[in-house]
Amino acid sequence: MFTEMGAAAFAERARAELSATGERPRGRTVQTGSVLTPQETQVAALAVTGATNAEISVRLFITTSTVE
Repeated sequence: MFTEMGAAAFAERARAELSATGERPRGRTVQTGSVLTPQETQVAALAVTGATNAEISVRLFITTSTVE
């Protein structure tokens, strides 16, 4: 997505960070466009219970902006 937006530096940074964790980006297609990632699913599950963004970020060890 970063590459498509012309943000090559951000694309490379995301690639490097994913590589460092052993993860690989999941390709988005028409079929997967509405499928949530595992982390998005965790965030949604906590949000539906009424947890705030701050509470979710603490529980999942991610930033509040990532939750948003």
